[in-house]
Amino acid sequence: MPPQTPKHIITFKLPNFLDEWPYECRLHPAFGVVDAESKQWVNEYQFFGEKSQKVYDAGRFGLLGSLACPLRSEEFLRVACMFSHMLFLLDEYNEVADPGMAGQLYHIVMEAMHHPYKELDKRNKLGNFVQGCENRFWQQALVLTTLDAAIKSDFVDVFDEYMKSMAEEAHDREAGRVRSVEDYIRFRRVTNGASATAALLRFGLTIPEEVLSHPVIESMTLAFVDLVWIINDMHSFAGEFIPTKTVHNIVAIVMAEHDMDVPSAMAWNNNFAKFRVSEFLSNFKRLPSWGQAIDDEVQLYLDSMGYLIRAVDAWSFETGRYWGKRGKEIQRTRVVTLDPDMEPRKALLTKQEVERYIAEASSSAKVRL
Repeated sequence: MPPQTPKHIITFKLPNFLDEWPYECRLHPAFGVVDAESKQWVNEYQFFGEKSQKVYDAGRFGLLGSLACPLRSEEFLRVACMFSHMLFLLDEYNEVADPGMAGQLYHIVMEAMHHPYKELDKRNKLGNFVQGCENRFWQQALVLTTLDAAIKSDFVDVFDEYMKSMAEEAHDREAGRVRSVEDYIRFRRVTNGASATAALLRFGLTIPEEVLSHPVIESMTLAFVDLVWIINDMHSFAGEFIPTKTVHNIVAIVMAEHDMDVPSAMAWNNNFAKFRVSEFLSNFKRLPSWGQAIDDEVQLYLDSMGYLIRAVDAWSFETGRYWGKRGKEIQRTRVVTLDPDMEPRKALLTKQEVERYIAEASSSAKVRL
């Protein structure tokens, strides 16, 4: 059974399991230029009405990309900002999609991924958005690597799993399914997009597959993935905890399975995250050497993960997506108040709008066959 929405005001402390995280907030020096470019790239598609567009812009998704990769090139930053926008736009699509619509979205997105240079009809807004040209996502990401690099197919495979998981989440919503803690953790590692993000961090690097598959690297990558979605669930909890939605948040899942209140479930979340923090940091001591050139790239890959984890948490207070105008105050005090009468965050796209975009994309594909 899902946890019941509280009938009274609840106050609790937001966990701060990154208090000793060695990676500090650091903004890429090209933030201003690239952030503006990425906004223009998204807004030219006019996915949103005027009011929803303002809410989307308040998300500051380019800031997330710029905090996440301060050590990488400006070309990589451009791709990272685009990817940040893409993930959150797809989240808006999937938030209102039923299982059939989510399945159609999967095919539209993955068709663009598998055929990055195929000309698409202009009516296929989402396909063009993903595939892109000039200063846009997938074609620009491919520029960062060689034609025969394994990371291209690796990324597509991981993103395929991500899109399939969105369809499965739509089935959960329709069926009112509440997963166990263990099952949810497995599922969340895919639905959050953190695994795809870890793959993206390899673009521009030439780390051999046998190094990436080393148990220490795999353990650190899994800890990274877990920390990204744990942070996201922690920040998004207050806006999602309403009885009309299927539970898809670790705090609420823990409350349901262990019969906990909100502060106790947050404490559980804190302990789990601290374990992952320890696992990531302690594994630096266990890294073998593969020679200076490879070691340097491995260090950059792992440092990119470290900065990205810090970025997700810091950005969550800056964006209007989770805390509205309260972000700075909550970051300072860590005190959160849940009011049962608070208005939940509204989806920026209606189901009818998503249906229209899907229909246009599907129609244009049929015409071009």
